[in-house]
Amino acid sequence: MDRSRPLSCPRRLLPTLGASYFLFGTSSLALIGLLDAMAAAWQVTPARIAELVAVHSLTFALAAPLLQMLCGHRPRRELICGGLMLLGLGALATVLAPDWSAGLAARVLMALGAAAIGPAASAEGAARVEPQRQARALATVFAGMTLAIVLGTPLAAWLGQTLSWRAIFVLLAVAAPLLGGLLWRSLGSASSGQRITREGFARTLERPATAWALLMMMLLMAGQFCGYTLLVPLMTRRFGLGEADMTGVLMLFGLGGVVGNLLAGRLGSRLGPVRLIGLSIAGLVLAFGGLALAPRLPALGLALMLLWSVTGLLFAAPQQQRLIQLAPASLRSLALAANASAMYLGMSLGAWTGARLCGLAGVEALMPASLLLTLLGALALQRSLQAQRDEDSAGCTRRLNAGAGTASAALGGATTPKVWVQ
Repeated sequence: MDRSRPLSCPRRLLPTLGASYFLFGTSSLALIGLLDAMAAAWQVTPARIAELVAVHSLTFALAAPLLQMLCGHRPRRELICGGLMLLGLGALATVLAPDWSAGLAARVLMALGAAAIGPAASAEGAARVEPQRQARALATVFAGMTLAIVLGTPLAAWLGQTLSWRAIFVLLAVAAPLLGGLLWRSLGSASSGQRITREGFARTLERPATAWALLMMMLLMAGQFCGYTLLVPLMTRRFGLGEADMTGVLMLFGLGGVVGNLLAGRLGSRLGPVRLIGLSIAGLVLAFGGLALAPRLPALGLALMLLWSVTGLLFAAPQQQRLIQLAPASLRSLALAANASAMYLGMSLGAWTGARLCGLAGVEALMPASLLLTLLGALALQRSLQAQRDEDSAGCTRRLNAGAGTASAALGGATTPKVWVQ
């Protein structure tokens, strides 16, 4: 049983939980603005550095549900604060890494910390408010990831140009334990999740509506990260923007994400999670299709990129809300962990696909691939909704049959005449 209790000031706690999302989001995305600087320092190609984004995401995807099974019953502040300590150690290891291989080990350590933080922070945010406020609470917590895009990635690019790429990881190594100490005091020890078993994990995945929803998350994130990991070469080579413009471009992309996240919080209760996810997918299809076919005009490229950024994170909070509605109370933390895994598995798949496509066919191949992955995500959403309708219909039929059987038995016992056979 979830023993979490409301805080006296949840408005202050939710942004603090969002700050933990900001730190691990920045740790995973900072490399996007540091490709050239890190490649030069470790004497590898930028595509090789982009592979570290895929490694981080894949590690997160595998570790998030595993940590929930091993430690999900522990107080959530232990998971969140312990994850922040691991994140800080991984950032310090990145600063000291002499080459790509050592950087790879540091990325794995940071990903393990992030895997402990993400699901626990989302579950804690949802548990601290009433059900009707969960959409806004989840949007507030996930806003940390949006701010990692709007601030973390362009700030990393700027510091990489003006100071050193290692300066970003020094800041992360200092900030992570400080935030951990703050959250340790803010989160009560009574706030904990459920002990998760392999059977519980299987129950989460065996329900078709949930499984298709998780596949949708993976495909939509893959579609975005196929292009986002290589956004700098995409905008410079495809639309002719200069290298000096890239900090501003990354900032513009992040600002669009902030708008999208705010819209998700405001529209979530009005439209409902399904319509909001559909709106997000429609915007992504238009953006990727436009970026693939548009003439090489910088202003047009920026406008389409802004559409992408606004709609790209619009589905994240309603997706979590829908999974909470689909999962029984005892499995909600695991459902959110599986969702985080699907998100980061999609980031890994997208980053790896983008790096390979860019090396083989150039940046022109990125947006068609993103469009294809997004359309497959739309198909997965339709399959999830159909499975949910089938489950609801089957449940309704069983209840009607059970009610009819009970009524028939009652009537039969009361009114059936006895027939004597001579």
